[in-house]
Amino acid sequence: MKSIRARLTLWLVSAFAILFTGVNGLVYFSSRQFLYHEFDGALKAKAMAINTLIKQVDGKLLVDFSDKFLTGFGEKAGTEFFEVLWSHL
Repeated sequence: MKSIRARLTLWLVSAFAILFTGVNGLVYFSSRQFLYHEFDGALKAKAMAINTLIKQVDGKLLVDFSDKFLTGFGEKAGTEFFEVLWSHL
């Protein structure tokens, strides 16, 4: 027969492990959701900013682009890219 101290210790360690795992899972998934939302928002903001620089004139796309404001798209940095989908309507 186990002592009360051994059973209490086992119960407390098990309860703490379950609680710790649950809280860590909640923190992980909530911060993951938050970071995905922030990343998508930043990407959408950049796409909208670039969208304002594109104009269609006589069936051609004109891009009034300056890497002064969007430094990630410049020739020296060149780490970010967007694809423009265009169709004749």
